[in-house]
Amino acid sequence: MGIASYPHNEDRKVTAMATEMRKTGIDVVGDTSWGTHFCLFYETKADILDTLVSYCKAGLESQEFCLWVVSEPLTEADARHALKQAVPDLDRYLADRSIEIALAGNWYLQGGTFDLKRVLGGWQEQLARALARGYAGVRVTGDTAWLQENDWKDFCEYEEALNQSIANQHLTVLCTYPLAACGAAEILDVARTHQFAVAKRHGRWEVVETPALKQAKAEIKRLNEELEQRVVKRTSQLTAVNEELRKEILERKRAEEALRRQADLLEQTHDAIIVWDFPGTIIYWNQGAQQLYGFRKEEAVGRITHDLLRTEHPMPSDVFEATIERQGTWTGELTHTTRDGRKVIVESRHVLVKLADERRLVLETNRDISDRKRAEYLTGQVFETSPDRVSIVARDYRFQRVNPVYEQYWGMPPERFVGMHVADLIGMDVFEQTIKPPLDRCFAGEEGSYAGWFTTALGQRYMAVTYSPLRPHPERVEAALVISRDLTEHVLAAEALREAQAELAHVTRVTTLGAVTASFAHELNQPLAAIVNNANACLGLLPSRHDLDEVRDALADIVSDADRASAIIERVRRLAKRSSPEKVPLQLMDVVEDVVALAATESVARRVAIRTDVAADLAVVLGDRVQLQQVVLNLVVNGMDAMSTASERERLLEIRGCADRHDGSPAVRISVQDRGIGLDAGQIARLFEPFYTTKPHGMGMGLAISRSIIEAHGGRLWAESNPGPGVTFSFSLPAGAASVVRAESGK
Repeated sequence: MGIASYPHNEDRKVTAMATEMRKTGIDVVGDTSWGTHFCLFYETKADILDTLVSYCKAGLESQEFCLWVVSEPLTEADARHALKQAVPDLDRYLADRSIEIALAGNWYLQGGTFDLKRVLGGWQEQLARALARGYAGVRVTGDTAWLQENDWKDFCEYEEALNQSIANQHLTVLCTYPLAACGAAEILDVARTHQFAVAKRHGRWEVVETPALKQAKAEIKRLNEELEQRVVKRTSQLTAVNEELRKEILERKRAEEALRRQADLLEQTHDAIIVWDFPGTIIYWNQGAQQLYGFRKEEAVGRITHDLLRTEHPMPSDVFEATIERQGTWTGELTHTTRDGRKVIVESRHVLVKLADERRLVLETNRDISDRKRAEYLTGQVFETSPDRVSIVARDYRFQRVNPVYEQYWGMPPERFVGMHVADLIGMDVFEQTIKPPLDRCFAGEEGSYAGWFTTALGQRYMAVTYSPLRPHPERVEAALVISRDLTEHVLAAEALREAQAELAHVTRVTTLGAVTASFAHELNQPLAAIVNNANACLGLLPSRHDLDEVRDALADIVSDADRASAIIERVRRLAKRSSPEKVPLQLMDVVEDVVALAATESVARRVAIRTDVAADLAVVLGDRVQLQQVVLNLVVNGMDAMSTASERERLLEIRGCADRHDGSPAVRISVQDRGIGLDAGQIARLFEPFYTTKPHGMGMGLAISRSIIEAHGGRLWAESNPGPGVTFSFSLPAGAASVVRAESGK
């Protein structure tokens, strides 16, 4: 085994490989680069163990994958024992397969022969797997004690090919050769096919390098010396350049400092500063004014300020001039027109300056507040035109401002609310219990919301209220923005919709019961007739006092049939009765049995066989028994309708129940499978839409309502075409309420 010697362009490859050095763990060798291929000549088992243990330990500590191929007389147990002494946590490395110990026969002689290409490919596969697992590379050592004389030539070719194969790869390979098995010719072959060899001479380990490696090292040394000379020269040049640059920067800083000292302080502000000779000729125009208005200094100086900017002043010019002459200053808001025709609103301050030569100048400072004014306008518009009740409540719980909607609710103008305590408006009890807690949290910096019924001047109203903190300054919340939205009509409409849905569900249940009316009549007539017959039998047997056993049997039959009739009537009454949903823990097997009993006569009349396969140990679900009966009954009736045109022997309806998973949690699934005419993909996609039906006289509501019932129970309802004829409808409900059942059973 080996790593490539340096073919062609030796210096470039040595330099490239030397960029990442790896510790070998062998003192006499030191560090080597990736792609190193060297060999070890050994005499005793102790020689090879001491060297290879250090070699593998260094690889493990450097996050490399290690492969040790052993050959007799060294065994796998010997290698493992020696490693254990040097690497205390060897078991961890073996467990995560950071190191493998293989037999030479299994690695080199698969099938009993040595195959050069197979072995080379094996190294590349090991490297690819190691890199994919995040190792830095692969460290290999393999012993050649297994070599026979007839394999020597092929193995030398393999060593040379391996050099080419792993050049510049993240592989380091150490081959071990027993000196006792190597003659002079073999030693020369080994030295030729490796970069260098390690052998013990006079009791000391020494490194024997190939001429190519010595030449490469000498070339590297020469290149390093040349590079060092160039670095020294270049460093000297850079030092001179840096000194010149430092002087230049110093001079530039001095010049800039002089310019800053000479610059007019008025140019340093972002505000527009204009100086004009009273009453209006511009004599100074700073950079801020140019940026704000778009006029260059050359265009502005010498112009009348009011004419240039088309000033819209809150007072006539003569009144303004008289005011500034009298007071020496004026502050207010002005509207100016920029060069491109935009209107800007500025916060303006005018100061009258009287010079020694009796000239009068006005220093005008203008700050653009257009965005602020626009925001104030938009905020005011939102506040005033919002359909919701909007108010600002101070920390003392008094209104600072309310919008006009308050007048609609409380019958007094908005200005009367200002300064009023909230409790004075809604009452102290409501304030303390409902309004004050969220206001206090808002004043503490929290956003809040609340929804519920409130008593207002318009009566009971359902209001959604939000509380937002207002911070004019970041340090403290000064007030709360309270927005109240009247959702009364929405809530009432939602309640009306729920009532309508309940009414529609009731109508659907009654309609479904109509399909099995004949079944009800038949089921009721049979037990009633049996009651009469058994009663007559009792009358006939009473005189025969000696045969009391038959009397008892007849009376037991009467009781049984009467109970059966009562149970049937109760099931019909519950299904037809309009009542609010009542979810209780129940077994879906019981629901299925109820529906099968209800549909028994109808199935006989239609010649439909109903077969059930519902596991008795299914989990309990939480549901409304009547609504779930409605769903199963609807699916059963639909299945019988679908098989009306099928041959009699094909009319089989199967109801199955099994455990299921829904959203990753335990669930129970009920499936109703028919062998009817089936549905195409487009029909299945629309089956659960309201008013969509495949029946000539159907209403298209049964499946839509069934899905809404199942979804209201936290489950789902779907349909699938069978591999053969027909369709399977299934619904899945989450398992639960087992604890409730246990608790109730323990009462």
